[in-house]
Amino acid sequence: MKPTQRSMRLCSMLLVFVLLTVELFGCTKHASTNEALVSNDIALYDTPYHTEADATSTPASETPATDVPTVEPTESPTEPITPEATLAQSTDELRPSGAPEDDPTVVQTPSHEAFVAVNGEKAYINRSYVNLRQQPTTESDIVKRLTYATEAVINAESDNWYKVNVGESEGYIAKPYLTRGEVLTPVPTATPKPTPAPTPTSASFTKVNNVAAYTNRAYVNLRSEPSTESEIITVMPYGTKLVITAKNNEWYRVKKGSETAYVAKEYVTIGSLETPKPTSTPKPTSTPKPTSTPKPTPTPKPTADPDGFTPMNNVDAYVNVGDVNMRKGPSSSTAILDVLLYGTVVKLTAQNSKWYKVNYNGTVGYVFKKYLTIGSSAPTTPEPKPQGEFTDYEIHLVAALVYLEAPGSTAVGCRAIASIIYNRVKNTSNRFPDDVAGVILQKNQFGNRSLQKLENTVPNKAAKEAAEYVFRTHGSTLPANVFFYRAARLGIEWQDYMVYYTTIEGNNFYYGIKYF
Repeated sequence: MKPTQRSMRLCSMLLVFVLLTVELFGCTKHASTNEALVSNDIALYDTPYHTEADATSTPASETPATDVPTVEPTESPTEPITPEATLAQSTDELRPSGAPEDDPTVVQTPSHEAFVAVNGEKAYINRSYVNLRQQPTTESDIVKRLTYATEAVINAESDNWYKVNVGESEGYIAKPYLTRGEVLTPVPTATPKPTPAPTPTSASFTKVNNVAAYTNRAYVNLRSEPSTESEIITVMPYGTKLVITAKNNEWYRVKKGSETAYVAKEYVTIGSLETPKPTSTPKPTSTPKPTSTPKPTPTPKPTADPDGFTPMNNVDAYVNVGDVNMRKGPSSSTAILDVLLYGTVVKLTAQNSKWYKVNYNGTVGYVFKKYLTIGSSAPTTPEPKPQGEFTDYEIHLVAALVYLEAPGSTAVGCRAIASIIYNRVKNTSNRFPDDVAGVILQKNQFGNRSLQKLENTVPNKAAKEAAEYVFRTHGSTLPANVFFYRAARLGIEWQDYMVYYTTIEGNNFYYGIKYF
């Protein structure tokens, strides 16, 4: 090949190489640019908070394509349950243990009700505890809690609510808990009393030829007829002289002065009351002169026993009132071992500040100190038991128990509870203790309250006034044989020896026919 041809061929090959190189370089650059743009578009759409500035801040070719994490939206927090919501779900009436429950059929009403104006009609609360609310719905706030017999003035009413004024407060009360009219003192409902035993006729008595007799108790009822339901003519002390003119299985017809009446046989002893004659004391016989004897060693003084009693050397003492309990322990809540009549002589073996430890015919027990007088014989006429005299301490115990048993009661309800305590203290059947502390602390009767709890309780005004009214001013506001009560919500039927009397402020009251 000629040199010229060779040179031309080389030039042609070089030109082709250059063109191929240029073409190849251009395609590669174009592909890289497009790839960068595509990656940038993906980044822009994946970014959750994209703005225009984000897309133009840097050249696409210099921005690497990165994955941006997606931010998940958070759920809105749930609404917390408030104490008010919980309160609104509860009943609209709160009451103490033992008080009657409200009608559970009362339905919650919407807060928007159609009300009709009422011209200031008076009404009163008929439950122990009722809520006065800001709006006519059980979901609204409570303005105050009202107690039984609180007076209200009705300004308007809807199907379910009254709009009322109570003093300076205004609000709404559910209709079942308000009674229109003036509040009245509860009157005992007419209920059948236990049918008394038929009164024996004069034909059932056998005549007796004026037999002398006397009363063997400190307080014995002289009645107009031979029945415990008949009128009491007088109350006779121990040793009252009587003349028996007739008798049957249970009663004596007697004369006392110019009066003819009846006495239960168990309280009368036939014969004349004799004053015990002193026995003659033998004259001392002459004794030989004592020989010299060694001096006795001094006897150590007795020490108090573990129960806090100081020993006594069998000192004689007699019962100074009628029907005194000798108990198993130095407490009014312990078992009764015997009932000692007026004049009974016992031996005192130990004492503390309130009790004597005694021996009576071989039986050892305890008697409250105020019912014993040191001496070997009692006076012919017994000393009468004080009537209506109660200490401030005893009045406090009564008020404390009334407050704990019925904290929201009015004067009527408090007096009824205090009367139950009073009736038991005055009862002479030996079924109950004969002092205030003993009655209140008697086992299984008043919730087993402790003496320390009662002493430390501060009663409210209603409880204090009720204790003073019953124990110092008026006496019981219930019949003397009404001894029991319980919550009315438990129903009228109770034990077979309970006879329903009446219902007062959520409690049913009962006669105890075993205790007459």
